[in-house]
Amino acid sequence: MRKLLPLFLIGIALAATPQVILHWLPSPSATAVSQTLSRSPFTTACGGYTKIASLAKDANVYADTTVVRGNSYCYKIFSVDANGTEGAASVISDVVVPK
Repeated sequence: MRKLLPLFLIGIALAATPQVILHWLPSPSATAVSQTLSRSPFTTACGGYTKIASLAKDANVYADTTVVRGNSYCYKIFSVDANGTEGAASVISDVVVPK
């Protein structure tokens, strides 16, 4: 069964409070029951992702308030079916949190 994915992921880093606000289109797939959001530090490439949130299947925004000023991050969002199988990810890279 083919899984439909979130179409895009946009990250906005805010300076006042260190956080990254992520927006995306959730998967329109009838088999999606939730979404998984993962993050990795960005140095020269993305990698070593860690799950930071399980979200409702219709969620389309998340505020990552655990970021550190001056650091860069990559994010992935996956749709997840009832068996826990993740679809392919939508990825955004190199979101820089202002100092």
